[in-house]
Amino acid sequence: MFIPQRKLTILNQIKVWEATQHMIRELLDGAGNQGAANLRSQLGTIKEAARDISLSAV
Repeated sequence: MFIPQRKLTILNQIKVWEATQHMIRELLDGAGNQGAANLRSQLGTIKEAARDISLSAV
């Protein structure tokens, strides 16, 4: 199945945004820094982008 590059970019942005929301929730309502670090370790290639966004939002 062929997915145009633009759609792939949008899909990746949604993944980063979703991961960011989960990281913020961990930081504020969950296990804090340790919970966010555990989640970050599972994110693969989007972990740095999600981390940067979540830290700037908190």
